[in-house]
Amino acid sequence: MSYRIDYRDSALDDLGLLKRNEPKCYKKALRLIGELMEHLHTGTGHPKQLSGDLSGKWSRRIAKNTDSSMRYTTMRWW
Repeated sequence: MSYRIDYRDSALDDLGLLKRNEPKCYKKALRLIGELMEHLHTGTGHPKQLSGDLSGKWSRRIAKNTDSSMRYTTMRWW
């Protein structure tokens, strides 16, 4: 199954910042986005379902030593 990812403008801005400031994290983010198109809830980056106000959303870690993470719902990267 293949999923479509809709990007918010802020997500594209964040990707641009990663590309300029943290090229390794940028490349990993692109790989994770590719994974999301194939399988949302498994894969690299330690997928984790969020709770509370963010219930129904998931996150994946981009880098161990930063707060960089991606949040997404079933059809949208959040």
